[in-house]
Amino acid sequence: MSEMYRLSWESTDIRELWRYSNADPLTHKNTTQIVPNSQIPDEHWHRVSKETADPWDQYRTLKRWADADEHFVRNVVLERMVSEPHWEIVTDG
Repeated sequence: MSEMYRLSWESTDIRELWRYSNADPLTHKNTTQIVPNSQIPDEHWHRVSKETADPWDQYRTLKRWADADEHFVRNVVLERMVSEPHWEIVTDG
């Protein structure tokens, strides 16, 4: 049996993206983030998580975006299931 991981992060609420990007309000095409994550208020963020046996590519991408203060991603956390329902944070990835 493979190990199970929980990958979680915060993302900007889709209803608030217009405030922080140059999005076309009708189609949301060709958008560019114009405000760094660090300047977006806490109330416009929500937690997202998923469980998977292979989190590595997505974890590295999300972590890179969060570290660069862009792509509406922050507070990326990777956890490994120790035993149901206990998780431990993975510090090396």
